[in-house]
Amino acid sequence: MTALATIPRTALAVAGLLVVHAVLPVGFWRDVLYVAVGVAATVATARAARRSTGPLRPAWVLLALGLAAWVLGDTIWTVLERVLRTDPFPSLADVAYLASYPLLAAGLVKAFPAPAGRRPVWLLDAVMVASGGLLMLWLLVLRPALSGWAEDPVATTVGALYPAGDAVLLLVLARSFAAVGTRSRAHQRTSAAVGVIMLADVLFQLSSTWPVLDAHAYLLDTLWLLGYLLLAAAARHPSASRVPAPDPDGELSGVNLAFMIGSVCVLPATLIVEALRGGPVHLVEVCSVGVVLIVVFMTRFGGLLRQMSRQHARLDHLAVTDPLTGLANATGVARRLERAAHEPGADGTLPAVLLVALDGYRDVVETLGYGVADDLLRAVAGVLGRDAEPGATVGRMGRDVFALAIDVTAPEEAEAAARRLLDRLAAPVPVRGTDLAVGALVGVAVATARPASAEALAGRADAALSVARGLPERVALDRTGGCDRAGSALPEADLLLGLAAGVARGELVVHYQPVTSVHGGTVIGAEALVRWQHPEHGLLGPVAFVPGAERTGLVRPVTLYVLDAALAQCARWRATGAAVSVVSVNVSAHDLDDPRLVGDVRAALDRHGLPADALGLEVTETMAMRDGVRAERTLRALADLGVQLAVDDYGVGYGSLDYLRRLPFTVLKVDRAFVAPALEDRVCAEILRSTVDLGHALGMHVVAEGVEDAATLALLRDLGCDAAQGWALGRPGPASALDAPGGAAAPAVLPTQADAPAAPASPATAPA
Repeated sequence: MTALATIPRTALAVAGLLVVHAVLPVGFWRDVLYVAVGVAATVATARAARRSTGPLRPAWVLLALGLAAWVLGDTIWTVLERVLRTDPFPSLADVAYLASYPLLAAGLVKAFPAPAGRRPVWLLDAVMVASGGLLMLWLLVLRPALSGWAEDPVATTVGALYPAGDAVLLLVLARSFAAVGTRSRAHQRTSAAVGVIMLADVLFQLSSTWPVLDAHAYLLDTLWLLGYLLLAAAARHPSASRVPAPDPDGELSGVNLAFMIGSVCVLPATLIVEALRGGPVHLVEVCSVGVVLIVVFMTRFGGLLRQMSRQHARLDHLAVTDPLTGLANATGVARRLERAAHEPGADGTLPAVLLVALDGYRDVVETLGYGVADDLLRAVAGVLGRDAEPGATVGRMGRDVFALAIDVTAPEEAEAAARRLLDRLAAPVPVRGTDLAVGALVGVAVATARPASAEALAGRADAALSVARGLPERVALDRTGGCDRAGSALPEADLLLGLAAGVARGELVVHYQPVTSVHGGTVIGAEALVRWQHPEHGLLGPVAFVPGAERTGLVRPVTLYVLDAALAQCARWRATGAAVSVVSVNVSAHDLDDPRLVGDVRAALDRHGLPADALGLEVTETMAMRDGVRAERTLRALADLGVQLAVDDYGVGYGSLDYLRRLPFTVLKVDRAFVAPALEDRVCAEILRSTVDLGHALGMHVVAEGVEDAATLALLRDLGCDAAQGWALGRPGPASALDAPGGAAAPAVLPTQADAPAAPASPATAPA
């Protein structure tokens, strides 16, 4: 009862009507019911076709006319047989029946169109799917129908047109399944309706030679009625007004393949059955159909092979192409580098990589949105593509980083190319009617010999790009040179792979640079700076491994080691009465992004028994602003803990007064770029003066970096600066240099190679 409740009432009514018709005795009233139902189905289909206003209206008009012609034939035949008591052949009923075939076929073609502009592979598929059925129609119906040609040519011709029409309908049905990609409910019902009508017609034609069918031929009328009602239901369904989506690629679905396999199997099965029955074997017909199928198969699958080849070429192109700009992507650039690194260069040239990053891309994203930013990337790609040297490969590595792979004769040639790129990108780029000035920076790496490792070359260029971010000229050339041979590792990569093990073995060394009071001349604190006592390369400064550790996310163990070592040393200084009571540690952008940082700091302070104000954490303004919301949350949590927070390298980033107002900093460290030249450069002196005043106005302690002589220290004293760092006040060194009580500044001495000041690089956990 539950199952019946889920069946629509209309379906139940139709099923009941068909059952009533099937069980009615053969006679006048059964034929009247048959004609009445046929007329009703025709009227319903015609009404649905008339209501249709879309492009499929002509198709449904043709299908309605085809159904009307068939029902008209039924009506004429009923009148001739039941009323006039005659059964002529051929008759007017045959004219109506035969007119139905082209109307139904044309309606099917229009209702389920094939994709425009595509090779008619659907026709080949239709032949393969219908081949078995066509063979059966020929052997069982059409061939016998033609045998009476000599006795009655007219009747034979009319009789042969029926199986010929069924063959056309079979081909059209197979074509609709091959051509249509998405089969709607209307398509399913229409296909079923025409298929049922065609099946009933073929069985009726066979009934004259098959006694079993002839004895139950009256049931075929019910089968025809089912076809009429299915066509009416298809016309009335909402999907009948929607053009079905064609199959644009000509792919063979599982259903199509199953039909093809079954159809092809009919050929050998026919010969086997005929041989077993001992009757005539129609070898010529079967072989003829087999030859046609072989030709069709070869043609169809030859097209599939060509399509697969084109698809492979397209996928290969997409694999090495950036979809946004149309340039090579990272994979494409890597392939070009790998090929260039192993091929002999003309005139002794060497492969080089230039990585170009846009300075103002993030600002464009935040102010104008990703749509404009994407247009900017396309415009920059156009500039790089137009102006690239002949033979160069231009690509986009990711987000706002582009790559240029070229062959050069010397590193200086690659550096000159990088400067030309900067000059071209210095001009504003037109985007959506607006000129956007973004600027750029370039990292350059040149192989020392061939063959070379493309991965190593790209890694060196990436390291140089990090250095370029801190240089005024915005161009950096990697001059490490060696170890870029194929099979060898880049020095930085080699270092990074061993960094975690080096931390575990205690190879990191922390040096301390004193922070001195400008007015009293006493040491009031120290900044912790990390070094690596490498077992093979000796004492390495932070620029050798910290930027790479930040890029790869390996910086956390370094930060934890420096934090623990610095607080342990601070506890010893306090216990021995040394002047240093506050130690500061640099933290990176990755540290600020890590939600564990606050807990790590709290645990380290507790472990060494120190108050929170014994620790200062230094953050560059650029790093703090990289993710303003997350950074502000972390910094406020650290401030609530009681840790002193310092703005490091102030003046060379992208900070703003609002940024200083919002974030809980207590120390402002002025970058050496404004301190060192202040004696000779009036502009730098004024910037330094205004920065000191600004810091004091905001209630911050101001520290000047890069004090190289006593005259600069005197200037800072006149400006009211609170504290200073620099070679004139003490170089970074072991903690023992600051052990003496009383707070005297350590004497200035010549720096070691590891401690030598370098051009600013990307903010690191512990910059030199």
